[in-house]
Amino acid sequence: MNALQPHITGFSVTFQLEGKPGQEIICGGKVTKIVDMSQWGDENEQGWLIYVTLDDGAGEMLIVVPGLLWEEVDAEVGDVVIASGILFSLPKTCQFKSKADTDILVVRADDPLRLLVRTIRKLPKE
Repeated sequence: MNALQPHITGFSVTFQLEGKPGQEIICGGKVTKIVDMSQWGDENEQGWLIYVTLDDGAGEMLIVVPGLLWEEVDAEVGDVVIASGILFSLPKTCQFKSKADTDILVVRADDPLRLLVRTIRKLPKE
C-alpha cells in the first residue's frame, strides 16, 4: 500500500464509500483477475473490453480497460498497475406493472463503482 500511495488519489474502500459516478480518480493495485471479452465476441470486432480486478491492500476495485490500451500495458496477474479514469456504476432499475395498471419501479443502488480507464501503466517490479 505504501508503494501505491504517491501515485493514486485514494484506495478502493474510499472510492466505494465516498465516490460519485463521473468522478475522475487514479487508483492502483496488484492485478488479481483478468477477463478478456475479446474471447466472447467476433474476431474482427474493434473496441473489446478487458475487466481487471485490482487489489490495493484495502480492498478490490474493478476496472474496465479498452482492449487496445490493455495490450499496450502488457500486464499480467501479479503485476501492479496505476489507472486513471472516471467512476461509473450500472443503473439497475426494474419496472413492473401492478394489477391496478400502475408502474412500480424498483431501484438497486448497491452496485459497486467501477473505473472506466483512460490511462494505465505498469509499475516496475521492486
